[in-house]
Amino acid sequence: MDKNPGSKIANHRVTLILMISLEASMDKKHFSSLLQMKEMNKRLSSVIYHTDQLSAVLVHHMVCEKVLETWIEASTHNKEFFGNSVSLTFNNKLLIAKNFSLPNECFLFMRALNSIRNKFAHQIEKTEVSESEIETLYSSLSGFINRNPSKDPKLCKIITKQGTYTFNDSNNIKISLIFSSLFLSLFESSGLVKLS
Repeated sequence: MDKNPGSKIANHRVTLILMISLEASMDKKHFSSLLQMKEMNKRLSSVIYHTDQLSAVLVHHMVCEKVLETWIEASTHNKEFFGNSVSLTFNNKLLIAKNFSLPNECFLFMRALNSIRNKFAHQIEKTEVSESEIETLYSSLSGFINRNPSKDPKLCKIITKQGTYTFNDSNNIKISLIFSSLFLSLFESSGLVKLS
């Protein structure tokens, strides 16, 4: 329990001030171009049908890297930011994006996802995302979920022609639902959508 109930309100105000500041300075059109990236979105939507968890982690990681690049480009108003630069690691891009007001919940989610990806890359015996890793991904979005309780991944569904999927289904579904909340958080922070 929080010993200082006013700290939650103060943190919420700071978050709103940062979001307003970001809205005024970000190239929203460029950031919204993520929605037009057909191949990326096609891969992302296919994850729910994957049976192996490695491919789901890799696709979400790849999309997060593109999100980071686009966030940085939109924040700097430089669409060619990565065009002539040296190779940067995912973690380098994550830290740069954080310096350009990437929402903390997105930073925490992407850092956790990167850790899971690295475990798959360096531990040949790893074949599944553990429940504790799922919980870490979910918990990383607690700030967003507190601001937007109706967007809680545990309450949301993915509806397709093949069926309806909930958080009680596979880990790939869980990751996809959590990622959907991450995406909403990014678009809320950039001022492209208004939630609540």
